[in-house]
Amino acid sequence: MGADTVSLESQYEESTWEHGRLYQKFAVEKSIYWVPIDEEEEERQNIEDDVLNGVFNNKLFFSDPPHNPNKVLDLGYGQAHWAITVAETYPDCEVTAIDIRPLDLPVYPPNLSLECDNLNNILTDVYPQDSFDIIQSRLVGPGIHKNRWPSYLAELRQLLAPTGTLQACEYYFNIQSHAGLLTPDSALTRWGTLYRRAMERLQRDPRMGNHLLPLCRSAGFAPLQVKYYELPIGSWPSDERQRQIGARMLENMDLMLESFGLWGLVKVLEMTVEEVKKLADDCRLEFKREEIKPYLPCSVVWGGKGLEGSAAGSASADAGLDSATTSGDETA
Repeated sequence: MGADTVSLESQYEESTWEHGRLYQKFAVEKSIYWVPIDEEEEERQNIEDDVLNGVFNNKLFFSDPPHNPNKVLDLGYGQAHWAITVAETYPDCEVTAIDIRPLDLPVYPPNLSLECDNLNNILTDVYPQDSFDIIQSRLVGPGIHKNRWPSYLAELRQLLAPTGTLQACEYYFNIQSHAGLLTPDSALTRWGTLYRRAMERLQRDPRMGNHLLPLCRSAGFAPLQVKYYELPIGSWPSDERQRQIGARMLENMDLMLESFGLWGLVKVLEMTVEEVKKLADDCRLEFKREEIKPYLPCSVVWGGKGLEGSAAGSASADAGLDSATTSGDETA
């Protein structure tokens, strides 16, 4: 393992309290990741996993998986639900899961390795090239430097087996309204504007959900497919399944407003903790107004390694988002 890739090394376990929340000391001091690591954030991640499982129909893979995958890599494993499920589903598969924060699980499958690493480090110095049948990169945008993305994806392509598949998922942090009822003065609009401003000053890309496809294309993945989702926030959809997803997404966003917003809005934009909490409360009131029909955009891109030495793969994104949980695919 590399110098920064360790299992439960002390530097990753140290924490610090800020704004009444517990953060990983290593992550904030090294300017890597500014989301808490406390029980409240763990619960939010569990809810978020429920949302994505519902949206993705409990599919582990977007492409047809290998009959018996030998090696799988999960980047940004969070509470490790996906990695554990893959390891349990394919007991002969070697599953490696990486996150900046160590997760001390009492029991997990013997074929699963949970490792700590900073994804801004060069991954090909640590992990074998041409070896992983599936690589998942999910919701790692807040932790990756905006200028790191081209090399990050290029390294994932190098790690991918010749017949392997990458699948990547990211939010576009811009809460929107199906009914067109959000104005510049709306609390949800103001929160999104302030959060994106703070993340941009922290050298992160809060619009990665929109940028993921062209970046994967430029990295050489091919053929590529993309799916855009509008994740409903609240029980406003008419479809029962989407109503259930929206109810859980509301719980997710209720916690995300402060988990994601506190550090950047206070430390970077110099708002007070009280101002951030007041804005979050105003957002929660708007979430309850079902006539607004709020949603958060999310995109998933998946594709193969492409041909060595060939031009970058191509794909075109659908201009519109079809529904709260699905959209048309585009294949190159």
